[in-house]
Amino acid sequence: MGDDHRDDWERFDFAAWGESPDAADDAEGDGASRNGAVAHHDDVDVPREGQWITEGGVLTWEEPDDGEDVASDLRAEAASRWAADDLELPLGAPDTARIRAVRAWLARQHLLENEAIGYVLLERRRLQGDAERASDESTQDDPLSVALAEHQAALQEYEGMLGALDDLGVHSGLSRVLVEFYLLINERLLDLASAPEAPEDFARQHFLPLGERRPAATRPTAKSLAIWQGQAEAVLRTRSRVERMSAPEPEE
Repeated sequence: MGDDHRDDWERFDFAAWGESPDAADDAEGDGASRNGAVAHHDDVDVPREGQWITEGGVLTWEEPDDGEDVASDLRAEAASRWAADDLELPLGAPDTARIRAVRAWLARQHLLENEAIGYVLLERRRLQGDAERASDESTQDDPLSVALAEHQAALQEYEGMLGALDDLGVHSGLSRVLVEFYLLINERLLDLASAPEAPEDFARQHFLPLGERRPAATRPTAKSLAIWQGQAEAVLRTRSRVERMSAPEPEE
């Protein structure tokens, strides 16, 4: 690899991913790691997230081999570093790591929206009192109900995208999962761009083909606008996450 790739490894936080900083030097050299095998640390448990190891002077990613499907626990994934907004994957990260970084982030967004809904419901109960709690059918366009509708819409989008990503993982090859997921996201954005609630320049602003807008049966309300906003923001943020986690590597 060239000097540019060397700079990427120097910026990579090896300690956070279960490998020593010396791994960068080992990967650049032409010799094997100490003892001519994998560079493990006997006094440190292998992280549940997996780790970078060196073997024969080559740095590779190793998934945890403890018989436990850690990624299946969405709540744990949502709390892991895989879900961080500022997560940086190094060059050469495998498809499994990139997919997991998107899935964990989606799980975290779903959890955050669920928590936000809880806060809004508690505040509405405090203001209205138990005897005056409004049902979904009688909700008015008051600020709390509008905020609740927006968070519920976003939560449903994240839940749907989690399901879609999992389905693609079952039916598509690993190298195609994020590509097909990205196409699915853009299809959803096209649908949102055609909604009466969408701003006139939404498609152009987000690099989508211009299409016909669906006619509005009634004038959009504060609640319907909030629902559209929650959906659109969730999908746009997911597209941004996929773009970051699947960015092509610079040519050598």
